[in-house]
Amino acid sequence: MKISSTLIIKIPSSEIAFLNFVFEGYDHLANLTVLNAKEGLVKLSFYFTEKNLIEEVLEDLTQNNQIAITIIQKNQEILTFSEMQD
Repeated sequence: MKISSTLIIKIPSSEIAFLNFVFEGYDHLANLTVLNAKEGLVKLSFYFTEKNLIEEVLEDLTQNNQIAITIIQKNQEILTFSEMQD
């Protein structure tokens, strides 16, 4: 059973806090981890069933010219412990 997914994106470093606030405002829809602050490289971790909503939020932010977002790595799924043993 897949339980979570990650999405690695690149955004302007000045927008990292804003994006974090956006996902906090969506009732902590995703956990944002800064991988490289200077380059604006961040990882979003979220429950796999929320993938479509995450993508909608990012698309909306991009279309409204609020943040320039580049997807680096899409939907890396993390498996449960029992699946890793199979």
